[in-house]
Formats: sequence, structure tokens, C-alpha cells
Amino acid sequence: MKKLLKSLNTGFYVNVDGSPSCLKSYPIMKRSTSLFYFAILAFASLSSAASAQDLPVSRTAGVIDVSLPTNKASLVSIPLVNIVASGTITSVSGTTLGVSSNLTSSLSTAASPHAIKITSRDNQAGTSGYGQTGQISANATGAGTSTVTTTAALTPSVGDEFVIYQLETLSSLFGAPPAAGWNGAGSSASADLVYLDDAGTLSAYFYKNTTTFGGAGWRLASGGSVSQNNTVIRPNRGVYVQRRNAGSAFTLRSTGVTLPGNETASVVTGFSIINNPFTVPTTLAGSGLSGYVSGGAAATGADILYLETAGVLTGYFYKNTTTFGGVGWRLVSGGTTDQGAVALTPGKAILFQEKTAPLGFALPEPFAQ
Repeated sequence: MKKLLKSLNTGFYVNVDGSPSCLKSYPIMKRSTSLFYFAILAFASLSSAASAQDLPVSRTAGVIDVSLPTNKASLVSIPLVNIVASGTITSVSGTTLGVSSNLTSSLSTAASPHAIKITSRDNQAGTSGYGQTGQISANATGAGTSTVTTTAALTPSVGDEFVIYQLETLSSLFGAPPAAGWNGAGSSASADLVYLDDAGTLSAYFYKNTTTFGGAGWRLASGGSVSQNNTVIRPNRGVYVQRRNAGSAFTLRSTGVTLPGNETASVVTGFSIINNPFTVPTTLAGSGLSGYVSGGAAATGADILYLETAGVLTGYFYKNTTTFGGVGWRLVSGGTTDQGAVALTPGKAILFQEKTAPLGFALPEPFAQ
């Protein structure tokens, strides 16, 4: 990473609607004043002769600030990460992958969890793990002997490229305590809430700011005194935030580099908060998502994608019949107008409702296919 940082250049800002506001140079850490801006800092392309410790493709680094207004809901993605290793897969055995990188420390501590993502497909005819990500539950260190074990099996081929990156926890993403403006409280009844998905349901967490009954820290809204500070935002997942009337302006900052490759997420029947890992905008029609959702003649029998804009969640489904306006994305609320031009905005997650047998969920990397 030190070698990569030497190639750091200047950045540009993109407004929430995705239009470039300017292409000239700006200070790297300049803060935006609109609802949401992000700065992308260009990296030089990497040589094809780069070592296994280098990233397999050129990336961009920067800062994304997402404003979380009070008394509103926000769907938030984590598009920028801290990549700690990269290289190629050297062996595959169940949930254990051999890696070419020389790993030197634990990647599965409670306070610093990590994940591995498969970022290329070396064998076009073989089993493809391209885009798959798994949380690391254990790893072995040493040159030529490094391995990672994931919580669920991935299916790469030997020679596929990977990156290992640090996952966020509630405390690392929001703070413990959170910065000024966040509304902590003695109970979940009056506190700001953060929802994470688990097995198709959404679980709420809040920051307890009183010292009684276990002290201050992140807690489950459903009860209990056990600290949830190290609760992991799992791979491929974003967060759903519900702010209360109390508190004041709060900005969630994401820093690091973009993840390469498609994003493939496992889903189950119910609700999943899908991370949008990309820092360039696309649309429903341009996203390729129609191939990974169950469509229908009406919303009642189709999977639903909820997108959030200015605190309002709007549902969309893919209409796969030719009657009443033809095939395409439609509003759950009704109408025959095609919604394919609706934007998938950087920094915003997708609340996905899987109603039938899961097909899997993938976001192709914009402009890379």
C-alpha cells in the first residue's frame, strides 16, 4: 500500500445526482456542504509485473461523506475499504484458501475482522468464485504457507486474484461513543437506531450513553446488557439508519480504496441490506440487476428493491411480462412508466426483499464489463 500511496494525485467531487461538479484539482480532504459528496483520488495504473502484495488492478481512493439527517431513514453503503493484502489463490480446500501473500498477523480478531474477495476469474471454463466475498474466521501466516479460512465456502479456482480488506464494526463505523450529533440514550425508545440484516430479518442497535446496567456502548434494541461494539457489518452489507427528532446533523464518513470486480452477495427469503460498493453512479437499467431478481407481472409476486432518497424509501420491481407497458422496472406503488433511469447512488445501500427462492444477488462493476 505504501507504494500505491506514492501515486496519489488530486481529486474531483461528484454531486449526489452523479454529475461531475468540476474536473479541476481540489484539496484532498476538502469537506462538502451539500447532502452528500465524495472525493475520488486517482491512482496510477499498476504494472502487469506487480508483485503479489500489490493490488491486481488499479484502484481509486478517496472519501465519501453521507449526511444522516434527523427524523429520517437512511440506507448507507460502505464503498471504500482498507485493503491489507492481495495476490492469487494457490489452493482451494473447503472453506480454506491458500494465498500467495505473506500474511503476518491475525485477520479475525473481534475488534478487527477482515474479509477476502475474489476479484478475477483465471479459468473461464472452471468453477467461478468471481465477486464472492467471505468473512475470515482464521488464517495461517508465513511466506508460502499463508491460508485463510472463511465462515462459508467460496468457489474460486487456483490462479484467481483476491484482495483482503478490513470489515467495519458498529464501533469502527459509527464510533463508541459516536461523534457529536448522534442521539444516544438510556434505552432504544428514544435513541437513533442502526439496523443490520440477519437471516432475512432486520435487527436494531442503539448507542447506550448511560453508565447503569452494563455501562455505555452499543446494545441490541431488543434488550440485554452485552456490548455490541464489535458487531460486524458483514461482507456485501450496508446499514439502515433511523434517526430520531433529537440529536443534530451527523455525517458518516467512508475512507479508503474501492473494491475491484463484481459484487456477489448471498441472500435469503426476507430482507437484506445490500452494499453498493461502487463510487460511480449507475441506473436500475444499467445495473444488470434484472438478471438477479425474480420478476413478475405485478409487485405482489416479485422481489422488491427499495432505494432511499432524502429519507424516503421507494420500492421497485422488475416487470417481466409484455402486457400493460411491457417489460422493465416499475414502481411498486403502481403505474406503467418505465423506471430504468432511476439512479443507484454511490454511498447508498439497497434494501432488498427476496420473496421467492433466492437467485443470488450481483452488482456488475459499472463500466468494467
